[in-house]
Amino acid sequence: MKKDLLLILPIFLFYGCGEKTYSSKEIEDYKLTVSCEGYTQPSDLSDIEDETLRKAALEVCERQKFLSTDNIKPSKKQGF
Repeated sequence: MKKDLLLILPIFLFYGCGEKTYSSKEIEDYKLTVSCEGYTQPSDLSDIEDETLRKAALEVCERQKFLSTDNIKPSKKQGF
């Protein structure tokens, strides 16, 4: 009985301490709230603890930085 419990316990601990997952809708909603004020490099986003949210914020800020420095305007087309 103890042996079975010792085998099952780590499984519960592993899944209980896992990283939070976000739906694509949650990520898209989060991207709308990201503020890139003062952003110059990826380390500026180090205060965001969740790796998934940090990647989403990095994507938004890098896109804004790219569009502003290269004077590239987003396409008005909505499809191909």
